[in-house]
Amino acid sequence: MTCMRAFAILFVSGGLAICNALAGSAQEVKIDALHSHASFSVNHVMIQRVTGTVPIVSGTITLAPDGMTPLAVTAILDPRRLSTGDPDRDGDLQGDGWFDTKKFSTWDFKSTAVTPGPNGTFGIAGTITIHGVTQPVTLAATVIARKGYRAVAHIDRHAFGMKTGRMDSLVGSEVTIDLDISTAK
Repeated sequence: MTCMRAFAILFVSGGLAICNALAGSAQEVKIDALHSHASFSVNHVMIQRVTGTVPIVSGTITLAPDGMTPLAVTAILDPRRLSTGDPDRDGDLQGDGWFDTKKFSTWDFKSTAVTPGPNGTFGIAGTITIHGVTQPVTLAATVIARKGYRAVAHIDRHAFGMKTGRMDSLVGSEVTIDLDISTAK
């Protein structure tokens, strides 16, 4: 091996080692399902705003070396266990006109990009699958504690194929989803 080639190999491998040391390493943590939840709300002409909760059953957050900033997020929610405080309404929402939970038992979110903002805020672009339909969504998120995050997204229920027949116009199209996330780290 020539002296120049040995120097080049040493230079490149040393540079990579320095970059890795400076960059630190990302860490994947699990979402703490017991201390995390999602809620949703939608306008309804008869009773103003309908709200409910959907359990977050699992997920991961890949954290930057600072241990706070997410680099990637996945989450699975269980609409079979949704609750609005009204068992009849819950049954309707779980039926085939809405979430069709017998056929589509989870809501799945997977981030595609995270954009840091000021003061612990960031945008999380990704896809969410609800009612068997995958659509892009952007979450506006904030670090709220050492192990916690809060995020809000707005989706159009019609984009996910959720229609209620002749009474459809009585329910708003835009659904707000609020997420409170704790990690298990």
